[in-house]
Amino acid sequence: MASLAVRAIAATKTGGVDVLRLDRLQSGEYVRLGNEGYTVRLPSGCSDACPCFAKALAQADARAAGEARLVPICTDPKRHTQLKAADEKLKKAARREEYRLRREQLERRIDELRLHLEKAEEGVLGAPGPLLGLDQPLAVIASAALNDVLDAGVRKAILARHGVALPNDLGNYQIGPEQLDSLRKLTAGPLLAITLEAVLRGDLASRYEIDRAENGKRADWYLGKLEQTDAASESGAH
Repeated sequence: MASLAVRAIAATKTGGVDVLRLDRLQSGEYVRLGNEGYTVRLPSGCSDACPCFAKALAQADARAAGEARLVPICTDPKRHTQLKAADEKLKKAARREEYRLRREQLERRIDELRLHLEKAEEGVLGAPGPLLGLDQPLAVIASAALNDVLDAGVRKAILARHGVALPNDLGNYQIGPEQLDSLRKLTAGPLLAITLEAVLRGDLASRYEIDRAENGKRADWYLGKLEQTDAASESGAH
């Protein structure tokens, strides 16, 4: 650190104090952390108390503004990069865990829905069975939802959870008459449960696998917040 400071001390002085100047530093010798009066979000373990935290005169800014501007910098880019990488690793691990909890929360809600629908079918029909001729349209809707699940392994896992094995294992993205006939044999409860699970699994994947925080709003609306009690109960189960 001292050698960098010695090389970078400017002839220009501010208030009688020698200052660093960005135009006297090599690009790999520092990381700019913000502007005068503003510091970007620092990685964990990085603060203005660090020995590598400093302020430097930004000449280009000074010429543009007509006055001297001191900006925050880090004089140890390697450490700064390591701290950022450690933060990113923790962030990704937290997202993977949240994604796992969200999927398990979804499965619990889908199981509750299916049980509720099957009881409703029994109440209307006396036993589970095709409800009001809805088996064909519901099979079409379920097949469309399954087609939108791009991961064939996820599609098969959803179907397996509901005790369904379609012909040809849904190995392609298209579901033909043979698969539709198999779906049509299901009652309304399983078909609705499969449809909803496929839609919301895709919603969650668009947020956590593609890493777009703005996605997943349908899943949020249906599932609600991931409460601490959900996380606690799941962690206790493992």
